[in-house]
Amino acid sequence: MGTDAYRMDFRTREQFIRDIEKGNARESLAITLFRNFLKSRFKFTGEIVENGCDMSGDFIEDISKVTAGADYLVGDNKLSLEVKTSTCHNTTIYLKVKQVDSYIRQGASVLYVNGIERPVPAFTFWTMEDLKEIKRICERVIPPNGINGGKESFKIDALNFTWLTFGGKEKKYVRF
Repeated sequence: MGTDAYRMDFRTREQFIRDIEKGNARESLAITLFRNFLKSRFKFTGEIVENGCDMSGDFIEDISKVTAGADYLVGDNKLSLEVKTSTCHNTTIYLKVKQVDSYIRQGASVLYVNGIERPVPAFTFWTMEDLKEIKRICERVIPPNGINGGKESFKIDALNFTWLTFGGKEKKYVRF
């Protein structure tokens, strides 16, 4: 399988472009909500700057310009932050094994927003140490229904983590 086919997860070019646009819009919303949360909860005034690939949602034609760098750099320390979202409130989450390995190598953390398209999305924050623990304890599977393009992923039980709404309230996870 060529590099382009690998990144497209067997989608057509048109499907891939639509998915990138939608995914970037969800990630942009997630980082805006997170920035507002940090500002209201912790008086955070630092910068959150784009990193990694172009975050415009445009298709990157030149494969050499596609990077695995974390999506954002946060604050004065430039913490590497990857943003992941799910449209619904999922109790099972799948993270690609190769991506988790990449985040650990980068020393990155992951902001995971569950239910980004629901009225009350919730988030959890996984540090590099949390990702190492996920790697150690979570089962490696090929997700069902073409999730993650059929690539080996860690199967994560959302109920094992603390979730917050962007208003700061803890959320217990149930599918709704």
